[in-house]
Amino acid sequence: MIYTLFSYFRYYKDKIEHLLHLTESFVWEDLPARDPATGIITMAGSIQRVQTTVKCAVVFMCVFHGVQSTLHMRANHDMVFTTWYPFDFSYSPVYELLNITQVKSADTTGRHRDKIFLAGTVSC
Repeated sequence: MIYTLFSYFRYYKDKIEHLLHLTESFVWEDLPARDPATGIITMAGSIQRVQTTVKCAVVFMCVFHGVQSTLHMRANHDMVFTTWYPFDFSYSPVYELLNITQVKSADTTGRHRDKIFLAGTVSC
């Protein structure tokens, strides 16, 4: 399968490069948002609506998930991650500090994941 795909791209390399060069001068903002004759929204006009809708949907999902997770943790006295500790963490200051630590460690791991991966591959 991979060899077939590689062969296809190698055989049609000039045509693919020509197609990519044609797209360099194309910009959606240069096209009209509405058809001048009918007034119907064109594809260029619908792209702005799709971008706005997707952006609002992502923000809504992130806020909903954050609120839902926070309420669930407060109601059930759960941790961010299911972990085992050799001490009782259900008391007030320890519970909050461990939750903050788990959130902070998850945030740090997510931001530096590529650097950790690259450091691991370089040292091998």
